[in-house]
Amino acid sequence: MNNELSSAGFYFVDRHPWEFELAGLLHVFKQAGLSTPPLYAVFLFTIFILYKKSKEGNLSAALLFSMAVTNLSVYLVLAPWTDATSTSIHWPLSGYMPLLVFSPLAIRETYSWAETKWNNLVATRIIAAIPVIGFTGTVIVFLGVGSQAFQLPLQSIVGTGVLSNKMAGWDEFAAHTKSVLIAQFESDSPIIVTDNYYTAAQVEFARISQEVYTLDRDKAVRDGRITQYELWNKDEAGMEFQNDRPVLYINEDSTLTVSDKHDLLALMCRRVDQLNLVDELSLYNGDKAFSFYRANRLISEASNRAQPCPFPPRAWIDFPAENDVLSGVVNVSGWAYNEDIGIDSVELIIDGAVVGRTNYGMSRPDVVTAMDIRTDPNAPSLGFNIEVDSSTIANGRAELAIDLINRQGNRTRYGQRLIRILNEREF
Repeated sequence: MNNELSSAGFYFVDRHPWEFELAGLLHVFKQAGLSTPPLYAVFLFTIFILYKKSKEGNLSAALLFSMAVTNLSVYLVLAPWTDATSTSIHWPLSGYMPLLVFSPLAIRETYSWAETKWNNLVATRIIAAIPVIGFTGTVIVFLGVGSQAFQLPLQSIVGTGVLSNKMAGWDEFAAHTKSVLIAQFESDSPIIVTDNYYTAAQVEFARISQEVYTLDRDKAVRDGRITQYELWNKDEAGMEFQNDRPVLYINEDSTLTVSDKHDLLALMCRRVDQLNLVDELSLYNGDKAFSFYRANRLISEASNRAQPCPFPPRAWIDFPAENDVLSGVVNVSGWAYNEDIGIDSVELIIDGAVVGRTNYGMSRPDVVTAMDIRTDPNAPSLGFNIEVDSSTIANGRAELAIDLINRQGNRTRYGQRLIRILNEREF
């Protein structure tokens, strides 16, 4: 009550779009898939049996029928306007619980019907399929969750960017964070600030520190956690009580777009005297990645932001595009910039090897305008190009990318894409 029922308000109001979405019409199919189609059919038949017994005056059946149908119908009707994860996956579960009481009767009647229509063997197989398919689905789910423990071996089969790693890599993260604290804060005890509440929770869970804060105003809001962090004074506002303390700031880069990371670093730079990138951690071939930043002192004067702020570089390869076919001498071109810091050089990478350093510094006022570039010291000289003789590269598929090296010496790979080399060979 002291917090205006914020938790109830989130779950029943705020998390739902309240706009019609076509995906909500798939509610029945999602439910059938989650419970397995045979069991879902049993539940529907159970509802029919309960309805018939209710009409015959069976009060127990009437009670269970009303509980189940009311619950399931509410979520069925609301599905197109509400959060799909809640109404189409989690919440309807309570509607199936009353059906379990009469489900054995539904299964027996199904067996009798199948035995009469076909024979005992067919009836037995139909009934046996219900638990077998359900158990198989459960095993598949467990394997999917458990696959997070075998990221690298499975990546060699399915590739990168496929497996979930939400629950993976946290032991390595904890060990790396401890090593960063030892290396960067020998005599100081810093507060730790993270970009999302999940990372903050992992830091505390690993007992790395109890002075952990988060800048999260996205995931924490979507997951209904923001009020908790506000009450605990572990949100951005809670940092006000820690002025003049050193800071270790952690970004989970693999969950952020470049724009997201830029905005978070801008926010952090307004709260510290200086901010320096001190380390990075890449797990599972980059599928899970973190960057670590050090600040000497947390400040409250927002106008005295840290300069330069270690913003991530941004770039674009104008040519070639994904899946372009290259032959002869080609001109690889594009633009790159790094607010506050500036780009020192751009290198062309093909199949992981440096092909050459591009000519960086061509005038691109159009990029300055389009990207609203304000503090890059190179602006408007942000363009690059390099001529490449594709005949020196083996015919076939190749991966092309660029490495951006900023004036602080930090290297970032950008714009990975597959191209095809096709040149006539002389024999």
